[in-house]
Amino acid sequence: MIVDTWRVFTVTVLVFCVYFEIQNTMRWSEGDTVKFVELYREHECLWNIMKPSYRNNQMRVGALENIVEEMGIEGFTVADARQKVKSLRNTYNQQLQKIEKSRKSGMGREDVYAPSLKWFHLMDTFMRKTKEKRSSQSNLVS
Repeated sequence: MIVDTWRVFTVTVLVFCVYFEIQNTMRWSEGDTVKFVELYREHECLWNIMKPSYRNNQMRVGALENIVEEMGIEGFTVADARQKVKSLRNTYNQQLQKIEKSRKSGMGREDVYAPSLKWFHLMDTFMRKTKEKRSSQSNLVS
C-alpha cells in the first residue's frame, strides 16, 4: 500500500514538473513576443490564406524552422512555435471580439476597448487582411 502511494506521488510530481516546465517556456517577455510576431509577419505562408504558399506544408515548416532559429531560445522547437502561433492568434481574435463588442454596446468612441498588448497592433497590421470578407461566387445555375 505504501509503495503504491509512493508511486502515485512520484508520477504526480513528475507530471507537475513537466507541466510547469512547459508553462514556463511559454511565458515570454513582451520583447520576445514582439520579435516573434515580427518574424511571423515576414512569413506570409503562415498567415496569408490568399497566397498559394499557405497550402504548402514544406514551406510552412521551413518558415517555422527559420523563426525558431531567429528566436534563438534554447529548447524552443517547431512544435513550440506552432503552439505560440496558435496562442497568439487565439488571443488576437479574442481582442478583436472585445473591440467589436464594445463598439456594438453603444459606447462613445473614447470608450471603445483598446488592447493594451504591445504586440496586438503590430499583428493587426497584417492579420486584419485575413479577416476581411472574401467575395464568393455561386455555383448554382440560374
